[in-house]
Amino acid sequence: MPEPTAVELAPIFHTYGLAVYTGQLLEHGLGLLLSVIDEERKREGLPPRTTFADPRSHKTLGVLFGEVKLVEYLSESEQKQIQYAAKVRNQLVHSYWNERHMQATLTPRKRGINLIMFISIMVRQAHHE
Repeated sequence: MPEPTAVELAPIFHTYGLAVYTGQLLEHGLGLLLSVIDEERKREGLPPRTTFADPRSHKTLGVLFGEVKLVEYLSESEQKQIQYAAKVRNQLVHSYWNERHMQATLTPRKRGINLIMFISIMVRQAHHE
């Protein structure tokens, strides 16, 4: 069985890349919100309340969300929306290729090809460990 061609895979990777990029915007947006809060506090002569205003900080989305809740009021609805967005973003970033729902949209032949590709990747990773 031949592997899918780049042309066949292009729409999948395009859509996936756009979705991951959008998810990353949430993470960077929370970091930016915290930076703005710290700047406002600095102008008011108050010490910063956050420890990650440095844009090079590599805090995870969950940690950023937790720290936002410590310094900014979020309604229950806003918290649920952010929690849901974080959950979906994490599923997308960390387990999209392993999810069965992605496979359900493919023909049986393509599902088989993807399964074989996934197994070969896992074998190669195990071999290198």
